[in-house]
Amino acid sequence: MRKKLSEHFALSEFIAESERELFKSHNLYPLWEARLRVLAHELEVIRTHIGGPIIVTSGWRSPVRNKAVGGSRTSGHMTGWAADFQRPGWDARRLFDLVKSLGKRGLVTYDQLIGYPAHVHLSVDARSRMEAWTV
Repeated sequence: MRKKLSEHFALSEFIAESERELFKSHNLYPLWEARLRVLAHELEVIRTHIGGPIIVTSGWRSPVRNKAVGGSRTSGHMTGWAADFQRPGWDARRLFDLVKSLGKRGLVTYDQLIGYPAHVHLSVDARSRMEAWTV
């Protein structure tokens, strides 16, 4: 599953190894992949502005995995619209602030941006509400 979603992101980075077969076998796979491409595009913009790599810590999740990790019942992770990520050497607050700034400047579009202590959550979908908060 080394299929590229964008210049720097592969599909495999967005799916836990234990869930790859489930992802590929589901009839919604093409839709989820298309959504992950949109998400990867936004992450590319962020990557460009920070000048280096981003590590996706969680992307698409099955409902079972989402429940196991304490995700929301309506989580964008289950539909291919969301990812959690980090930047090596940066704390999550710094990364959150940068992405929020990019959003305010119209360079990144998101539905929700959430700053957690160890990572940033980014969801993109047609609503594009540009909601941002920290936990």
